[in-house]
Amino acid sequence: MPNRILVDNLPEDITEDEIRQIFDRFGSIKSIEIRRRRGNYAFSFIEFQKLRDAENSIQCMDGYEVGRRKIHVEFDKSNFYSKKSMKKTEKSKKTTKERSYKSRRSRSRSPRRRCTSSESSSESPESQNRRFPRYFSSSRVKKCHPGYQKPGSSKIQSSDTNYVYTVRLEGEGAKRQFVEELKQKAGEEFGHHIEKLKMIPFEAKAKSTAAAYKAENDKRNAWISQKKLPVDESSFLLYLLDRAKQIGSSALAKISAAYQTANEGISAIGASFVSDIIKSKRREESLLKKTVVEVTVEDVQKITMLAMKEDNPERDRDALLAILSFNVMLRASEAAEIKWAGVKQKDGMIEVHVEKAKNDQLRLGRSSFFNYEPGSDADILMCRWRLRTKGKCPYVFSHLNSLKKLSKEAISTLSTKMLAAIGKPGATHHCFRRGGANHMRRIGHSMEEIQCRGRWRSAAGLQRYLTDVPTAQGCLQLKGAEFDDEDDDD
Repeated sequence: MPNRILVDNLPEDITEDEIRQIFDRFGSIKSIEIRRRRGNYAFSFIEFQKLRDAENSIQCMDGYEVGRRKIHVEFDKSNFYSKKSMKKTEKSKKTTKERSYKSRRSRSRSPRRRCTSSESSSESPESQNRRFPRYFSSSRVKKCHPGYQKPGSSKIQSSDTNYVYTVRLEGEGAKRQFVEELKQKAGEEFGHHIEKLKMIPFEAKAKSTAAAYKAENDKRNAWISQKKLPVDESSFLLYLLDRAKQIGSSALAKISAAYQTANEGISAIGASFVSDIIKSKRREESLLKKTVVEVTVEDVQKITMLAMKEDNPERDRDALLAILSFNVMLRASEAAEIKWAGVKQKDGMIEVHVEKAKNDQLRLGRSSFFNYEPGSDADILMCRWRLRTKGKCPYVFSHLNSLKKLSKEAISTLSTKMLAAIGKPGATHHCFRRGGANHMRRIGHSMEEIQCRGRWRSAAGLQRYLTDVPTAQGCLQLKGAEFDDEDDDD
């Protein structure tokens, strides 16, 4: 039978219900046969309704512990155990062990069904009445208490509300299988190295990126468990299609990157489908895209002039925020973390050190530079705001009456208000970043220069912000020259 698997080295007194509770999360089980063998252990044949469920159970459960025994799971091979040999074994064992089995099975099993560390009376009545299967892998299911969560793992609720399975957040699929095989070969001596190897794919990423990827994998595994699908590439594609109904293309790309980090990669066919799903979503977004409010260097000058006309600390701070956000193309999260120690003025140039940049995987920080004229409005506002704060707060952008820095949400709100005040309703703080990139493009800077100053991780990410301008295509725009295509004879 192609859907039939063999589970060997099981505890001798394991029951059919206990086996079903362990394996039914992989799919519908058609039948279970338990056979006892000499040496105080048993083996079982489990027939699934679908072949993929059998394959998934072999991949996940082979080599794991059940009742302090490492079980071996493989497809049923008729030349290993024939039904005739099993019947002979049963008859020979029946006469010698009938009494022992009878006395053992007459005992109440309720206390042993609870996966707890002790059977003392200090447990709550609720936990005493709840029954759990006795045999669970220590590395896959642990104690089954509602609040328990193994470090480095995430809880996924199965279809049976009485059981909580912990899914490891390290590798999946072939990557996990490789690590498990290495663990068996190396032994306990290299256990620390194996545990380190499991987390290497995530530790190689930035801390925030790793946390985001783990969260995405957690959601994906929960969805797959809820739908009772196999943990493989096909289920990942179904999950991606399901999420595409609710989220955008960027979020879909993050789900794909998280999956490939936890797995050995993705097949050529799978990669093609993933690419098509994301492209299809981007095309859909382009049709529904709102009109982008463009912020130019003239708009920044208007905000600066309002601050220069008044002696108002709030105006000074907001104008300085607009100048730095436009020229250095700051994100709101980056602007909130800028410190006075990281802002330096020298030789007609301002250096802004961004401590947490997206293209800084080593967390060393990035420095962006732009030119200014000594004695200009930018220079005056910088000095005025520095004197007003008097070094009370180490961060550049802080509240007026406290030492606390502005949050990224507060910076976004301030930017929206100041842009609306100059006739740019609907514009956000991110419009400064977009406008700064297009301004550099118009005055002739290269893509590489814009990407470097704006701290974009890739040219593809920057390209989405830029508009078409003549200077970017090698055209020199002459003053006073007018061109009329209708007068051309060609």
